[in-house]
Amino acid sequence: MFWHHGRSRQPFIDRSPGRIVPVRPDARHSGRIAVASVSCLAIAIGLALGAATPGGSGSRITISVEGSPGPLAVAASGPPAAASSMPLDGAVAIAGRGLAGGVGRGASPLGAGGPDPQVRGATPILVPEIVRFRPRLGWTDVAPAANLSVRFTTAMDHWSTERAFSATVVGGEPIVGTFAWAELDTVLVLDPSKAMQRGAQVRLEVAPGALSSEGTPLSTGSSVTFRVALKPSPTSAQASGWRWPLLGPITQSFGETATMYGFHQGIDIDGDTGDPVRAARAGRVVVAGHYDACGGLEVHIDHGGGIVSWYRHLSRVDVSASDMVTSGAVIGRLGNTGCSLGSHLHFAIRKDTAFVDPLPYLPPR
Repeated sequence: MFWHHGRSRQPFIDRSPGRIVPVRPDARHSGRIAVASVSCLAIAIGLALGAATPGGSGSRITISVEGSPGPLAVAASGPPAAASSMPLDGAVAIAGRGLAGGVGRGASPLGAGGPDPQVRGATPILVPEIVRFRPRLGWTDVAPAANLSVRFTTAMDHWSTERAFSATVVGGEPIVGTFAWAELDTVLVLDPSKAMQRGAQVRLEVAPGALSSEGTPLSTGSSVTFRVALKPSPTSAQASGWRWPLLGPITQSFGETATMYGFHQGIDIDGDTGDPVRAARAGRVVVAGHYDACGGLEVHIDHGGGIVSWYRHLSRVDVSASDMVTSGAVIGRLGNTGCSLGSHLHFAIRKDTAFVDPLPYLPPR
């Protein structure tokens, strides 16, 4: 516990194991202290009495706790002084109602097991929850080299969350690899050290024990199962000339919003770095290389009629601007460049000034 005297510094108390949180004196520095939790009440009283010295009488310090019908009146001996700290000696008289543990009359639900009173204006404690796993529950066409991830509602503690996360082949061995964190520590990603076996059923799980970065336990554990794809068969082009630029599972659809980048303006197709990426339709290359900060290496093809197809996050570009390409021509190689959490193709179609769902343009699979 630390006490810093003066307006420019704040006292701090240990609210939970390994965590330091502020206890705020008021603007006048009159000895009024906002208590972050009932469990810290004794510490707060000690800090308050640190502003008094023995020898006087009649000094009174008020500690207000939100949720109490009235303030806590803490009687202390001695006049106010500028001492930075002093031991808490002797008895302290506390008067108040509605506090945990039956302090005063009418103990409230803020007792054992209930929430701590919060400092007015303080940020509430967020209980972490699982937003989604990827691959998602029931998927059956996951690429053997796909990254495995879980997203939370708030930033998570790395050590406890990595130990609570597991990926296992059902009836087989655990999947091991390298962990990475993304999107302000809300997404944990496991990059498997070797490709998963085709057709295997895989279970992802986060067990109780994961903590947020603030030390708050996960509300509940969860798990999903999915199946690794069998070897895909080639798909022929439609009569209109459209074809799939890459054969692989769709890991994110058009219009999804569970991402820090907002509305997803295309589809993500999973695959391995170096896989060939093909022109979805004949046209003229208008972009070949870097276009913006997020797309990494990318190619844009103008198909006429206001329709342009986009191919992002490539590891290599095999065409140049102004080239004419045919449907199915290799235009680059799959990669993990730009704002990407693993090898995949972000494929998008822009019609005039707006992006549209690419699926209606592509042949059924």
